[in-house]
Amino acid sequence: MTISRQADLLSVNRSSVYRQPPKEKTITEEDLFIMRRIDELHTDHPTWGYRTITKVIRRDDNMQVNRKKIQRLMREMGVYTIYPKP
Repeated sequence: MTISRQADLLSVNRSSVYRQPPKEKTITEEDLFIMRRIDELHTDHPTWGYRTITKVIRRDDNMQVNRKKIQRLMREMGVYTIYPKP
């Protein structure tokens, strides 16, 4: 008997047998600092988007942060830019 034949007999999906459980996500101190900073900047300037916030954090806090990280953290925090809608 082959392995696939045995899996059919046991009615167990092989991909679920080999899959590892997802790792628990932890928030680093750096991420917490950036999140606090995003909250401060968004409270003061709600019209600023992730591009402007990224530039300000790079300039004022001397941090090397990627725009994608700022965008992801803003999405996780539920922070959205306020701008005129059509």
